[in-house]
Amino acid sequence: MGSDPPRLIAIGLLSIVNLGSVNDSADRVMLEVSEPLADLGTARALFNDNATLLLAYVAEQGPAKRAQIEQQIAANDATIDEHRSLAETALSAATREMSVQTEEAVASAATLAEMATQLDALVARFTLETEAAGTRAPARGHEVVRRRRASDWSRVA
Repeated sequence: MGSDPPRLIAIGLLSIVNLGSVNDSADRVMLEVSEPLADLGTARALFNDNATLLLAYVAEQGPAKRAQIEQQIAANDATIDEHRSLAETALSAATREMSVQTEEAVASAATLAEMATQLDALVARFTLETEAAGTRAPARGHEVVRRRRASDWSRVA
């Protein structure tokens, strides 16, 4: 990649937009993870209900009431399996999407790092050219390149 300034600007804007897209996807995944957690909560509540039903079954003497408790436990078991399966499917999909997002973020960060290196070279070339021509480079022009992290901008140069 050359050190053409308009090209660097275009790549920088594209990388920033791409990072915004990754952030939007991360927000969506967080929302999608909430639903499976609700499914797991429902399954756990039914599991606890089954524990209570089991105690009632042991204490119950009548066969009709025992049969009713057995049916309720079986129904709860089926619902537990359904909610567990839904949660497993959703969490697996979210995990895969998060892996893709991580790869996109790493690629964007690599692109931005490459652009920063190219910008360093461009500023160095500009500084050499202005010094060779006997003119003075803009004040603090070299400091702009060094500010690459959000924390760098909190400092006064």
